[in-house]
Amino acid sequence: MRVFGEQKRLGVALDSIDWTLEKKPSASRQSVVFVLDIEGAVLRKEVFLEREGYAFQVGLSASGEGPHSGNTLHLRVATGGGIQKVKDAFYRNPFTAAPLMEHGEVDSMEIFNPSGKLPDRRDLAVRWKGEIPYIIEGSKYFLSVIRPLDQSFRSAVTEVLFDEEDRREKVLGGLSPEEITRMLAVARAQADLNQSLGRPPSSEEVAAEAGVTRKDALKIWGDYRDRSNKTGKKSWLKASVAGDFPLYVAGPREKAEARSFQWFVGPKDPAVLEDMRYGDLGEIPGLVDYETSFFYRMFFTGAVAPFILSVLSFLHGIFGNWGWAIVVMTLLLRMVLFPVTRHSQLKMAEHGARTAKVKPQLDRISKEFADDPKRRQEETMKLYRENKITPPLGGCLPILLQFPVFVGLFAALRSSIILRQEPWMGWVTDLSRPDALIDFGGPVADLPLLSSMTSFNLLPLVMVVLWVFHQKSMPKPTDPQQAQMHKMMTWMPIMFGVLLYNYAAGLSLYMITSSGLGIIETRFVRKHWPVQTPSTGGAA
Repeated sequence: MRVFGEQKRLGVALDSIDWTLEKKPSASRQSVVFVLDIEGAVLRKEVFLEREGYAFQVGLSASGEGPHSGNTLHLRVATGGGIQKVKDAFYRNPFTAAPLMEHGEVDSMEIFNPSGKLPDRRDLAVRWKGEIPYIIEGSKYFLSVIRPLDQSFRSAVTEVLFDEEDRREKVLGGLSPEEITRMLAVARAQADLNQSLGRPPSSEEVAAEAGVTRKDALKIWGDYRDRSNKTGKKSWLKASVAGDFPLYVAGPREKAEARSFQWFVGPKDPAVLEDMRYGDLGEIPGLVDYETSFFYRMFFTGAVAPFILSVLSFLHGIFGNWGWAIVVMTLLLRMVLFPVTRHSQLKMAEHGARTAKVKPQLDRISKEFADDPKRRQEETMKLYRENKITPPLGGCLPILLQFPVFVGLFAALRSSIILRQEPWMGWVTDLSRPDALIDFGGPVADLPLLSSMTSFNLLPLVMVVLWVFHQKSMPKPTDPQQAQMHKMMTWMPIMFGVLLYNYAAGLSLYMITSSGLGIIETRFVRKHWPVQTPSTGGAA
């Protein structure tokens, strides 16, 4: 936890000098106090760690008789960039965020992830202004949150921290030791001369300083800049977020008033964050994971995903295994949707019977207007109107009702810590990761699609096979438009299989169970309880 700012005014960088230990914890005082004396202004930092929980309580105060007495320091408190970058195809982390308050409630949450082209000011990548109740540095499963306990931050900034060793490795990768030595000599000469001369040095000056020819200096410097531009900016390691706050320096006769902060460092688990000790932090998973896009909001993911997790938690309490909890949840969902599915089957059967009745006329229209698609469409619609044939609105209702569950489960498995490192059975030891029946230890090949394949994942393949088989087992629609849609839908399993090949095994397990239950329903339920083709005589 960094405290910094006012370097020009104070003459020192607060986050680069050591504070002095003033008081150690004791039997009566479960806290530690640090002090820092700067030109007569004494800063005090008292840190208390709860015995049970994930939060530090931090108090900051200032007092003194020096030139700063009676003035206000404008400082920053920051997370320090404690969460390192981890490569994840489905979750960009670490991220930083600052919620903005409006009328006492969080109005918006702006999230920053250092990807793509990085900003020129690495120490000021993003600035937020407004009433900010807390600042967040987070990842897929963990959070570092600083929450002021007395008054909100009025602004916040994010900075990107770099790994110099990683940057050096990427810039100099593939060069021989001799080439590395020459390149570093030229780069160092360029930097030193630029600082000492106050201007960009000439190629002759760089060559003389580095001990190489002018031609070599130009070539080496050009190569160094190209390598730096291509790879150097990708070498970010962490992202830190800081909140701005004022700190009054009390005079000799004044009582120093402390600014109080809570620093949460722990899991992004709603069950933990909803503890009253952590204030409004329970809203963070929803804000950063379930309501970050219009797509999620369209399918009510902010409500569906937490509900799914609560159902899974309840079933896990019964069965003691998260994998079987997903299987049972899917079974319960199919049972709940069965009346809707049955109604949809009846409507589809009725629509199919009406369409079959006019099929000879449809064939005649298709043949007569084979070269005029617009007229063919007009005549087909006219025939449908005359026979009062309309596509059943409830035909796709079961799929539409299941889609929010699919999206909600996708979002929940993407970031929920409760499924992290939780096994199912056999080789599936972590439902939040690909099942990895065979681990290749790295990419199969440096080619599109194959570069992301680091393991042989069996469950997505089983998912695709069962999904295709399920679609094949369903009755083929007689309506031309629906038949065309049916053909298009046959590609969906393959597309989803490719997109979700490296996704969490728990989602594949859900899809496998759903498709398997669908096949059972098609083969057995319909056999013993078939949908009767309704009579199409009379008015519709």
